[in-house]
Formats: sequence, structure tokens, C-alpha cells
Amino acid sequence: MIKYITLLRGINVGGKNKVSMKELRELLEKKGFQDVVTYINSGNIIFSSDNTDIEFLKRNCEALIFEKFKLELSLMVISAEELIDALSSAPEWWDVDKEAKHNAIFVIPPTTVDEVFKEVGEIKPEYEKVSSIGRVIFWSAPLKTFSRTRWSKAVGKSVYNCITIRNANTVKKLVELCKSDNSSMPTTDEELQKNMIGELKPHNAPITLVEYDPSWPDLFEREANKIRSVLGNKVLQIEHVGSTSVPGLCAKPIIDMILVVENSAEEPSYVPAMETTGYTLRIRESDWFEHRLFKGPDTDINLHVFSSGTSEIDRMLRFRDWLRSNETDRDKYAQVKRSLAKNKWRYVQHYADAKTSIVQKIMKRANGNNA
Repeated sequence: MIKYITLLRGINVGGKNKVSMKELRELLEKKGFQDVVTYINSGNIIFSSDNTDIEFLKRNCEALIFEKFKLELSLMVISAEELIDALSSAPEWWDVDKEAKHNAIFVIPPTTVDEVFKEVGEIKPEYEKVSSIGRVIFWSAPLKTFSRTRWSKAVGKSVYNCITIRNANTVKKLVELCKSDNSSMPTTDEELQKNMIGELKPHNAPITLVEYDPSWPDLFEREANKIRSVLGNKVLQIEHVGSTSVPGLCAKPIIDMILVVENSAEEPSYVPAMETTGYTLRIRESDWFEHRLFKGPDTDINLHVFSSGTSEIDRMLRFRDWLRSNETDRDKYAQVKRSLAKNKWRYVQHYADAKTSIVQKIMKRANGNNA
């Protein structure tokens, strides 16, 4: 299987060309694409396929998008290998200056890199730096003089319809997702501490599980209403997940919640307001779906924050919904949880990692049922 990245152009911008990344991922899975992962709402899709014909994959993706969303979109399909090679060969100045913009410009065939350079024109070296590797053009420009650059005017050129642009953070995240199995989580003290805000305290004990408590949904609703009152329309979605969201399932007495915002990496847009109300940001995982985690001011919660369109949201909801409706798998999951909980765990994360095998088996059945 070959891993590919599809980069959609011009979707979900200013309320136009709306494409639900969840619906698109489900469509691609139904049409035989494997290991489909979406990243943020601007249109980044990773998938695996045996097909080596990139042009065929491009036409297929475009046709499926038109079939589902009635949009004639141009998109770029690039192999993970090509993107990784391009990033590893990126110029040394790219994504270095924190006071500059750093973009990767992907040239959509049949347009060539030379054609793009010819139409945009000569760079202004005093204001920008540009270099190309394969079908990727790396461009950096200081924020203060960005408007004076030649390449910022590409938007007015006809060739603009033949490129799609991603910032450095997005490109690097896509490469990380391509290199990983998308399910690995930090396990060592150093890895866990890297993502922890504040002191990492070992658990060094078994896990306490309790029987399902009918008051858990009420606790969730109370917290959800509080968060909505704090963030207003910045709350795009809020869900009760984890074992406390499944009636009849034993659980740690901690309410797991998902909060979906436009961009979880833009902490100033929501973190200060949450902290003012007593919530504490405890985890920042920039290399795992830009995940953030808050603890509550009174109720014991794990509030997971993700960006709109992140595939992990759908995975968590699908797992929850399947356990709610499938008693057999719910009982199997409970049995494994009880068995593992008896052991002494240095960190609770290690207990969660130990459940990976049973979770994957259940998810496989859930995904098959959804096909």
C-alpha cells in the first residue's frame, strides 16, 4: 500500500465551498480508500491505496467530491514519499524566522513549477525567499514587508487556480501523520512531560473503576452549558465521550468531553476565557491533531479540544455510539478494562495504551458496520 496526501483547494473559506471533512472521509472509506485520516478543515486528507496512478486518484477524488457536494474542485494528490523528500530537502531558511510567513506552494499538474515561476515573475530578494523541490515551492517572507513581495501577488494571476498553499505547520503535521500509525501516544516519562503543562505526577497504583452512574450525563450537560456560556459561538460541537458516556459500562469516574473549535492550535481564541472561568490547560499535544486537554474547576473532567474536521473526533464518537448499541462488544470491553485495571500503572496513560488492541478490534467491527 502507498500512502498519499490529497490537498483540496479553496474549501470552507468564508462560508463558501463547504465540505464536511467527516462526510468526505466516510465517502472515501466506502469507495475503498484505506486508512483515511483528515486534518483540519482546510482540506487535507491522508489515505492508502494500491493504485500507483496519481492522476487516476486525483480524478477519482474530484469525481467523488462533485458527486457528494456538487463542487468542481481542483486538488493535488502527492505521495507521502514525495512530500517527505521535499520537506527533508527544504531550504535551510524555510520555517526559521518566527517573524515571517513560511508557506509551501503545491503545483497542481499539468501546470509545471516553471510555468508558475514564469507567470508570477522575478522574486524581490529584499523581501522574500523562494525555492522549489519537485512540485513544491517553498516561500518565506517577513510579516512586516509581506505586502511588498512578488509572490503575495500570485492571487491575481491566472496560475493561482493551479496551486494550493499550506503553511509550514500544516505541512510538517501532515508529514508526521504520514510517518506515524496515527494511533501512537507518548509513553515514556520524557514524552509525557513534553506534552504536560505543569508537573507530571506518577500514578503508581491500580485504576479505580466504578459501575455506571446515571448522573454522569447530567454532569456532562452542566459542564457543556458552562462551556457554551464561556465561549459562545466558538463552540462548534461539544460531546460526551469515553466510558462515562456509555450506559451500562464501568468507568473511571471522570467525565470525558470533546470540544470542537475552529482551530485548537490558536489558543488565544479560547484558552484565556476558559482559564478565567477556572478551567486549567494541562496537556498540549501539537504533534497529535493539535490536541489540548483541560481539567475542570469542580467536576472531574477531561475536556479534549480538537479542530473542526479532525478525524479523531469521528473515531471517538463512532466508538462511543457502537458501544452504546452493541452489548456484546460493550461487555468484552468492560472485561478487558477490569482485568487491566487490577495492575499497577506508573501513569494512567499506560493503562489507556494497554487497551489499544481491544479498541482496535472493536473499531474494526464498528467501521465494518458503517460501510
